Order: sequence, then structure tokens, then C-alpha cells
Amino acid sequence: MLYELDESQTQRIAESSALRVKYFEQLNAMYTDNIRAIDFKCNILIFFLSISVGAVTSFRSDLPPFLPILLLLTVPIASIIILIWSIYPRTIRTSGSHFHVKKNVEAADFADAPENEEAFILQLRDRCVVLAKILSRKVSLFKLSIALCLIYHVVLLALAAVGGVMEFAK
Repeated sequence: MLYELDESQTQRIAESSALRVKYFEQLNAMYTDNIRAIDFKCNILIFFLSISVGAVTSFRSDLPPFLPILLLLTVPIASIIILIWSIYPRTIRTSGSHFHVKKNVEAADFADAPENEEAFILQLRDRCVVLAKILSRKVSLFKLSIALCLIYHVVLLALAAVGGVMEFAK
């Protein structure tokens, strides 16, 4: 027996499908905005770390003389490298992905939009997965860099205090 849908049921299915498409489009936009925000935060942190490196080198005489300058600059330079690595754009290939990043792109590389609504929703869902993985990597690298910076600045403050006490004791 074949089940036939009446007009109200087909309208509900169409509305449900439109809501699913809107949901995944909004989710993709939210991931993209968060990726941009974390990249902006990384850029700000790189700027302040570069100022910190300059401050350490210019006030080297106030720090304890038994520490080599390369040891003092290792953590902020490593943090800057991690942040640049986080900002560097990465693409993740998934099956059925139509996002091409290559030197020689041709018109044949781009498929037409799927006519089937379910295929389009699956494509949006795959894009959400890719964006979530990119955001997860960026956030974890940013957190690692922030932790390194906080530890570095606490150690630097302690070293400056020890250097100040040693200078005051003379």
C-alpha cells in the first residue's frame, strides 16, 4: 500500500527542510565568525608578545645576570610561533567536499549545487564538521600559547623581583 501525503503534511516537511537548511547555514556562519575572532585574538597576542620581547631585551641589565638572554626569549618566541601556526589557514579535506585550494583551479572542479534537498543538507553538515575541526585546533593552540605567556610573565616578574632585591641589597 502506497502512503500518500496530504497538502498540510508536505508543507510541514518542506518547512522542516527549510528550517534544517537555515539551522546549518547559521551554524556555519557562527563557526566562521568564531574562527575570525580567534584569529584576531592571536594577532593581538602576537603584537603584545613582540613588545614583551623588546622590553626583556632592553631591560636585560635589571634581570639576574646568571640567565642567558636566549633562555629568557625562548618562551615568547615559541608562543609567537604557535600563534602564527594557529593563524595559518588550514583546510581539511572531507569526502564530497567542493572547497578547492590549489594553484590551477578549473571550472570542471566545481560541481553544481545539489538539486536534492537532503544532499544539500549533508553538504552543509559536512561543512560544519570541517569548520568545527578548524576552530577546535585554533582554540587549543591559542590556549596553549596563553598558558605559556602567563607562565612566562609570572617567571619574568619573579626574576625581576629577585634582580631588584639583589640590586637593593648591594
